[in-house]
Amino acid sequence: MKLGVTNPNVFVTEKVDVLSLFRGFKLKVITEPKELLKIRYDEQTILSGWWHHRDKNPSISSDYGELTYQCGCEESHILRDTDFTFIARPVKFLFHCSNNYLTSVRVKGLFTAKIISNWSCTVEVFDKMEELNRQMLEEMRNTGKE
Repeated sequence: MKLGVTNPNVFVTEKVDVLSLFRGFKLKVITEPKELLKIRYDEQTILSGWWHHRDKNPSISSDYGELTYQCGCEESHILRDTDFTFIARPVKFLFHCSNNYLTSVRVKGLFTAKIISNWSCTVEVFDKMEELNRQMLEEMRNTGKE
């Protein structure tokens, strides 16, 4: 198994037995809606991947065999066994685990897939971020009308 850490907030692995490897690594778990909103906008503009609901492309699959990702709930989950709601390019998923955490995961590589857990937050923080985003957009619309 290859293990690489290129950024202290990014975890990369190629195989299943990752729980024992998590001991020395901390996934960035976001607790503030404003921080999550900033990350959302940064990902949409800088990383060229607008997030879309999975209904936009129902043929997308997270079936990468037994590959797992590190989650903010401090467990690892098998990609294919975890629900995802949003997708983005190149190959990114927003997984929703049974412990009510959302984790942004990127799958990298064609022949040897690598899993990169980018960030994680609770569903509650995500919902608050969405509400903050709606409020900001409403304020912008109202400012334009004046």
